[in-house]
Order: sequence, then C-alpha cells, then structure tokens
Amino acid sequence: MKIGGYLPTSLIEWPGKLSAIIWTIGCNFRCPFCHNKDLVKISKLKNQFPDKYQVLNSKLQVFKQKEILTDLKKRKDWIDGLVISGGEPTIQSNLVDFCVRVKKIGLEIMLETNGSQPEMIKKLIKNNLVDFWAMDFKTVWENYFQVTGFKKIAEIKKSINLILAFGKPLELRTTIVPGIHDEKILLAMARELRESFKSRLTNNDLRFAKPKWKWQNFQPKNTLDPAFEKIKPYSEGQIKKLKNLVFDIFPVVE
Repeated sequence: MKIGGYLPTSLIEWPGKLSAIIWTIGCNFRCPFCHNKDLVKISKLKNQFPDKYQVLNSKLQVFKQKEILTDLKKRKDWIDGLVISGGEPTIQSNLVDFCVRVKKIGLEIMLETNGSQPEMIKKLIKNNLVDFWAMDFKTVWENYFQVTGFKKIAEIKKSINLILAFGKPLELRTTIVPGIHDEKILLAMARELRESFKSRLTNNDLRFAKPKWKWQNFQPKNTLDPAFEKIKPYSEGQIKKLKNLVFDIFPVVE
C-alpha cells in the first residue's frame, strides 16, 4: 500500500465511530475541484496500479504499511475502525491483503471510493472486508467524463449495484461545486440515484431503502486545477434551497 497520509483519531469521518484514517497515493480521476491534489498528482500509473510511482510534491509524507499496522495494533482498544481514503484506494494492488491484516487486528473498515474498480470491490465483498462503504457520485452520468476524465461509466454503476446487493451500509457523496452543480444537474442526479435504488424500494418510498446521499460544500483551497481556488462556494442558504428542490425525488439528502 502506498500511503500518503495518516490520522490516528477522527470523530467525524465515520458516523458514530471513533476511527483512524489513511489516505492512499494515486487516483485515476482528475476532478479539477479535488482538494487532495498532493495525493492525486503522481507519475503515470503502471498497469493502473501505483506500484511504481514518484510523488510530485516532495512535502508529501509517505508512510510504510508496517508502521501503520503497528500503530493500529497499539490503538485497537481505543478506536472502532479504520477509514481508507485517497486518492483512490481501489487502484492499490494489495488493498485486499492490507484489509485482511486490519481485520485480524480486530478493527472495522470503512472504504471511500470513486467506484471505478468493480473487480476490486467484488474481491473486498467476497472476503467480507468492508463494513461501511462511501462512494463518490460526482455528477450526472453524461457529464462524468467531462468532470472526472473517466470514461467507463458502466463500471461505476456496476460498483453501486455490487455494494447494494452486498447489504452493508452505503453512503453516496457529492461535493457541490458552482459551475458544475446547479438546479438542473442536481435534479437529474437525484433521478439517476433513485433509479439505482429502484429495485430496493418499499411502496416506492426511498426512505425504506435507507440510502444516504451526503452533500459536501466545495472549499476553494488546494484544488487540482488552481483556477477553482477562485470559485466562490454556495452559501448555506443556497445549499438548503438546492436540497429542498431535490427532496420530492430523493428525500434522504444530508
């Protein structure tokens, strides 16, 4: 595992849990508003996996897997689990082995992913290694390539279906960015999400399917595209107004 960040204790990343967090190095998306550019901008991936890489920002601290596991063992009686974030964790070739080692310590695992690697997600599900899934839902499907640089939308849809069928908690996450997300786009996203949950509705009521759609307001700092640091985020009132607009379609936005 290529790890570029470690937080021993967090009260907010995993709802209801006290967790540690690691951030993996490398991502196969290029979202211009990404605030983790130091983790994203590495040398060209070999066979899609960052086994050989060069960190472009020399200030980024790289942690060895062994030292992370050693520290987690020391802290296992004080934390509930480990959040694996990025970058994009599922492009790490030895992610399954790392998760097995974390599980042997006795910790739960939350995985944050962009959903682009359904085969890796399938391996994690097969081995029952993830207790809570958080997956990005960037924009409407037709705009995905424009926003992320990733073309294989069918892979992301497959990942959503795999996780839903698995039955463990799933939280879809969207960073709300002016210029990328407006009323029209968010309404379309709500309809697309509802379609994803359609087979799991009770009396056509989404609240019984217990999906979560978490919105995060964009913050203009440390962005992959420096031009986005000049964009003014939506106000709290504007976010609330947008949320109310999608309520009739997808009534479980937080």
